[in-house]
Amino acid sequence: MPADDLKDWPHLLKAFDEGVATGLHRGLQIYISQHGQLLLEAALGEAESGLPLTSEHRMLWLSSGKPLLVLIFARIWERGLIGIDQPICHWIEEFGTHGKETITFRHVLTHTGGFRVLDLGWETKSWPDVIELICRTSLENDWVVGVTAGYHTISSWFILAEALSRATGLSVRELFDQELRYPLGLPELSIGLSEEWYIENRSSVAPMYARIKGELQLLDWHQPPRAICISPGSNTRGRARDLGAVYEMILKEGVAADGSRYLHPTTIAALTARHRVGLFDLTLQHIVDFGLGFIINSKAYGPETVPYSYGLWTSPRTFGHGGSQSSIGFCDPESGIVVTWATNGMPGEGWHQRRNRALQHAIGLDLFERFPQLNTGAST
Repeated sequence: MPADDLKDWPHLLKAFDEGVATGLHRGLQIYISQHGQLLLEAALGEAESGLPLTSEHRMLWLSSGKPLLVLIFARIWERGLIGIDQPICHWIEEFGTHGKETITFRHVLTHTGGFRVLDLGWETKSWPDVIELICRTSLENDWVVGVTAGYHTISSWFILAEALSRATGLSVRELFDQELRYPLGLPELSIGLSEEWYIENRSSVAPMYARIKGELQLLDWHQPPRAICISPGSNTRGRARDLGAVYEMILKEGVAADGSRYLHPTTIAALTARHRVGLFDLTLQHIVDFGLGFIINSKAYGPETVPYSYGLWTSPRTFGHGGSQSSIGFCDPESGIVVTWATNGMPGEGWHQRRNRALQHAIGLDLFERFPQLNTGAST
């Protein structure tokens, strides 16, 4: 089957079309593979009015890109430069104030640290100013570090990147290049486009829309300054197949596409095991389990209510991460299925969760009908 032949994915196409009709998005970029074998790579709809979205557009992944920095952390952890239970203030002395002294890398990766600064203004501030703002922030009231749970949308990944930068002596861009893009052969991934790249390739940067008063309104996030600012947990861009390749490496227990060893199997197992279990998340307003930087399948706590669900058809071992109101990437090691998709519409949390469940269910149905041996459970 040609990878772009959507006649074999009728449920997916229907779910996408319903989203367009409802005003949730204009376009969708998607990648699906099994054990590294391509099942689907496609782009549906429009990037802008009258301009088709393609599989080459650099989509905004938002927090779906958070696992990228986790992998960089894991490489440095493997080398013994940092410790999982080492306090962050060992590397960022000024962070260890106002009750944050005991926060460790583990707490950051499991979102139990307690410094959910929501308005950082990173799009207009310098990197040092953002770090200073986070360091001056007090531990949240009634927060028990390592026990209280609340997803940190942006702040913790800035601190994680800064700590890794100080531990290695590399800038954040150098870290991303040397520890992820180059060794994995994924030059199209970014945590903030370089100004030079943007000038030459701006037409391939997919715009993002927000649903305001029932209509999709174009945001300016595909333009400077935001497009070229570094935000390691929220400004990641790339193609669906790029993020798919990352999950395929994880599925292969740390072996990159070229056969080189990127991470050890024991490290991969540690990242994707359940470390935070059964805790109610104050941000997500639901019980959600976490590995080290990865969200572990939490459908057991409410298959129709868990936010950023991987679908009813996925196994309990499925891990991945969603991006605010727009995207997701995950891997089911039981079936070997990797799924990454990004829309260009942010319709609000409620609408997105309904859309996400519809798309995941549609993917499961199409997979089951084409590959009954997968036993996805989506047929019921």
